[in-house]
Amino acid sequence: MISGYILVLAVLVLGGIIAVSGDRIGTKVGKARLTLFKLRPKQTATLVTVIVGTLLSASVMTVLFASSEQLRTGIFDLQKLQSKLRQTSEELAKAITQKNNFQQELEKLRIEQSEAKDALTGIDRSVKDELVKRSTTSQQLKNLRQQLESITAEKAQFEKAVDDSNRQIADLAAQQAVLSKQKTALSKEIGQLNVQLLTLAGQVVNTNGNDDQTSNPKIAQDVQLKRNRLRIVVTQLTEKETALRKLEERRTQQVQKLEVQKAQLQEKDRQLQAIDRKIGENISQQRFLDLQLSQLESQLKDRERKMAFIDREVSKLEQEYQQFRQGNVAILRNQVMAFDVVKVTGDRSASEILARLLKQANQAALAATRPDDSNKSAQLVTMDEGRQQDILAQIKDSKEYVVRLFAVSNYLVGDKTVELFADAALNQKVFRAGEVISSSSADPTKMNSNQLRQQLDLLLSSSQFRARRGGILGDALEIGNNGDASNVIDFADKIKTHGQPIDIKAVALRDIYTAGPLRIKLQALNKGVVMFEN
Repeated sequence: MISGYILVLAVLVLGGIIAVSGDRIGTKVGKARLTLFKLRPKQTATLVTVIVGTLLSASVMTVLFASSEQLRTGIFDLQKLQSKLRQTSEELAKAITQKNNFQQELEKLRIEQSEAKDALTGIDRSVKDELVKRSTTSQQLKNLRQQLESITAEKAQFEKAVDDSNRQIADLAAQQAVLSKQKTALSKEIGQLNVQLLTLAGQVVNTNGNDDQTSNPKIAQDVQLKRNRLRIVVTQLTEKETALRKLEERRTQQVQKLEVQKAQLQEKDRQLQAIDRKIGENISQQRFLDLQLSQLESQLKDRERKMAFIDREVSKLEQEYQQFRQGNVAILRNQVMAFDVVKVTGDRSASEILARLLKQANQAALAATRPDDSNKSAQLVTMDEGRQQDILAQIKDSKEYVVRLFAVSNYLVGDKTVELFADAALNQKVFRAGEVISSSSADPTKMNSNQLRQQLDLLLSSSQFRARRGGILGDALEIGNNGDASNVIDFADKIKTHGQPIDIKAVALRDIYTAGPLRIKLQALNKGVVMFEN
């Protein structure tokens, strides 16, 4: 700033000196009445004044140019500086746009990172809750199994008691059978004794004609013996009957006890069945909780992987943003470095095709990162061997593919390596010639020129969106046979001139494949009839 003031002051001072010097020299020449080139003295004085002033001005400018580089640059390189300024302004605008894109992408990733952290926290909480439920269910299952073991032991005891009661009842039944046989035998013996007594009594009557048993001592003795035996047998029979009644009572008691034991055993069976059902329910619940826990753990791992990926992306973007601020970014991340439509045939191997694309990408990378380097054969690009094998395996099936090589990240001017990755897509037909890609309508009676242009821009944007969704690579758009964007302006003017509501369609100009570009023509229709196209 100070040097500029000094320069202006010097110009003013030298201008004054030049004026005074020229005037004095012209005056002296006029007084001397000198003549040059057959001019009058007055004209000669004027000419000398002009020549002296010119020479002095030239000398002053020479001194100024020699002493001030800024003045030389400002006068002789002004147009170049203005051009460079415009270029720098454009680069600055692009840099600001890229910076905004970086900031938006970084902010988006940070939002995703925050959401992933919240989701991760929620999954952690769910896992903890599921673990608590699983622990509670496991404890309940353990308690139920202990109850099952206890009731099973009680059931075994009851089953043993039932078996003992059944054996006792069987023993009593056997004893009853023996006693019944003995009772039957005694009853039979009593009957026989009674018959014998009656027989003896008849003999006594036949012998003596009376009923006096004393008249025949032998018969009387036999009668007495039979009666004694009868009393003994009757006594034994009474004892057997008493024993049978006792056995029957004991058997009845045992049967009642057995019924009670059976009822208790049935109750234990019901308890066991109930516990079995609970155990089954707990096992099912535990399996369900295990499944939920497994799913939550899988989600947790997925979230952790996503979180790690987002962290890496955030870190990479922050690093790229820092690089972007510190230096001149020559190659942007995901920038296409080379692409071509390829088909592996007998005389063209997949490796040769990939080598050619890598060479193209290397030339593009050299031009971007080393624009002033004369060595155009330096190897700058690299690609992982695994990625190369993957892309070679994909394109070797003799089908037509669109192969693109992308930059892995941002690279600055002067970087020594540029890492690439590849992508291959089948080059198949997306739109047939004449197929309607998108359509709209316009009413020139109600729309001004700007509104018509906006409607056409919306139609073109819709066409590009459908093309991308259909699989066409890139955003290149060509309109009309010459592919000139000015055709849109001409088409809008025709709509305005037409002066009636019409339908507008974007139609494929020819068969369009994955490789693109998207070449369309615009048609204006009225009731299905094409009025004009471009």
